[in-house]
Amino acid sequence: SVAGSKAGDCTSVRVCWIPVAQLLDSAGHSCLTVFGGHEGIVYSVRLDALGEHVYSGGQDGTVRKWQIQSGECTLVMRGHKGPVNCVDVTSDGSAVFSAGEDETIKKWDAETGVELLTLVGHEKDEYGSGDVMCVRISVDGKKVCSGGDDSTVRLWNGATGTSSQIMRGHIKAVNAVALNADASLVYSGSKDKSIREWDAASGECLRTLLGHTHCVALLGHTDEVRSVCLSNDEKYLYSGSCDKTVGVWDLKEGALVRRMEGHTDWVYSVYESPDGNILSGSEDKTIKKWDAITGEC
Repeated sequence: SVAGSKAGDCTSVRVCWIPVAQLLDSAGHSCLTVFGGHEGIVYSVRLDALGEHVYSGGQDGTVRKWQIQSGECTLVMRGHKGPVNCVDVTSDGSAVFSAGEDETIKKWDAETGVELLTLVGHEKDEYGSGDVMCVRISVDGKKVCSGGDDSTVRLWNGATGTSSQIMRGHIKAVNAVALNADASLVYSGSKDKSIREWDAASGECLRTLLGHTHCVALLGHTDEVRSVCLSNDEKYLYSGSCDKTVGVWDLKEGALVRRMEGHTDWVYSVYESPDGNILSGSEDKTIKKWDAITGEC
């Protein structure tokens, strides 16, 4: 996973298949801080809006809060009955949400670490797996979006934890979700190799193509989609895939306009930095920084 702070300098956090996270400088070359403490693989990291704290989730079933400069772990949140696949933090920094392999999403108080809510609704797939793979919070904190092994995308009330929408259409696990600024649109990336755009209010899958409005999957990757991220201006969607590429999609046209090749293994995470560059994290143990316009690394 790679993540950055919209408010701070262009930094990134690297998470590998070892129990540490690392803070890198804006060039992605120098390690500034190592966050060590997880007892197993670190699956997800998220920086708060001020760039002061990092939140992480991992194989050990914990969510952890770290002071970004010192690398000190200031909170350990325990409650999941299995690995934590994804974490996100509200824009005001007051709450953290985590998605787990125990079929739940949990909301935590970011200051005290107290568990505030447990969101239950994702179901087991045909193989008996009910992992919640991803979670994202709207800018205003009112909506929570998740995707899981049950092939659904779900919206929840961030204050009460009640389910408000279930979006069906993917035929395999949903690995990644993203929300636009006003949370009117949802984007999802799936193991079925597609990206879908959804109307958050109605739950309908929509795309306008050649004048017709209907459910159209954005097709272009040749393997499962592991990560999706909206550009800062919301004109483009970036995706990372097990086909080892980073895709750039023009949302107005609904077309793949650029495919960036260079990774030698699966791309697990993509993110646009405040300066408009694209960061991608891969199982090849590298983070790459791409020019969003030229596609050069």
